[in-house]
Amino acid sequence: MKSSYRVALRRALCLLAMLVPGVSSALQLANHDWQNTPLAAPEARLITSDVANSHTTTPGLTAFGLNTDGVGFVAIDSNASVGLDLLGSGSLLWTGRHLLTAAHLVTDQNGVVNLFDGAGANRVTFDLPGGPQSFSFTAADVMVHPGYTGDFTEGNDLAVVTLPAALPAAIPRYHVWDGQSDGEFYVQHVMSGYGRGGHGSGGPTSPEGTKRAGLNEYEGDASELLYFYGGSNGSSPFGGMLPALGDALVYDFDSGLAANNLITSDANDLGFGADEVNLVPGDSGGGSFVFDPIDNRYELAGVMSYGFGFQGGPDVSPGTNGSWGEFGIDARVSSHLDFIYAATAPEPAGVALMALVLGVLPARRSRDAS
Repeated sequence: MKSSYRVALRRALCLLAMLVPGVSSALQLANHDWQNTPLAAPEARLITSDVANSHTTTPGLTAFGLNTDGVGFVAIDSNASVGLDLLGSGSLLWTGRHLLTAAHLVTDQNGVVNLFDGAGANRVTFDLPGGPQSFSFTAADVMVHPGYTGDFTEGNDLAVVTLPAALPAAIPRYHVWDGQSDGEFYVQHVMSGYGRGGHGSGGPTSPEGTKRAGLNEYEGDASELLYFYGGSNGSSPFGGMLPALGDALVYDFDSGLAANNLITSDANDLGFGADEVNLVPGDSGGGSFVFDPIDNRYELAGVMSYGFGFQGGPDVSPGTNGSWGEFGIDARVSSHLDFIYAATAPEPAGVALMALVLGVLPARRSRDAS
């Protein structure tokens, strides 16, 4: 684990870089000619670094010390004439009844819930030792973060699905990360989702629907990164507004070579070798888990949102396709605890807490039940 001094310094420099002209960014990007290479369009999208389509998980067994059976495959029907047209992932929260996922998976371009409520049209499936189990939900069961605009690059890309009843205790449930400030940075996190399979040398080659798990680490803030790439006027290089500072977390997809390393907060940090992964289509809403040494458990620290690459080097395969040399962005769970607690609270407490999130009531901090 990197020193707390370095984490505190990164945070201070990040604030200065965004507020004071001329102050160097805390996000230390590699000094390559490609800093002027045009960005590729962002995409809401696990690609592995060893054998293509590997790192699949086995129900009942742990991956890197984490039982990922509580990460489910989310299938959405957004149009009655199309069928299941949106595929992603989600993590079962500590309540046993709530699923945390990405807002863009369950909404339209305006951020409005967009689900066709046919019988069993929308469901989450968990792969368990005794076989898969599916649970249906409707549009009325979805609560989207009130700050989500429909553009995932602007942040707040979170939604909570309330399932009809608490799910069987055999399905793992995850607590959210609310530990030490900035404790998510520079430590190993386990990513798990149902995205397309493939390899870092070229991107995805197989369809969604198989759960995989691998490693990466958070090395920066999404707002800071997008500011660096042209967001100094308050808008991101992709046309929307910059997300709030602290809203989302950044990681890069390392090949093990300096030529594809994007973030150089540690010059010797070139990834996790064969276990390094990145997100691709189908991983949206999947979980990134950080180990909490105080509670002695993995906790949900990020929700996979989107990624982007370059139209040239250092991107091994130009464009946004999950190849080595691209960025991944996760919604930062610890920055949205009030929303998560409000969405998981029983009525009428949930109504009051959501009013708090919207700024109607003075803020109070709570913690998920242990």
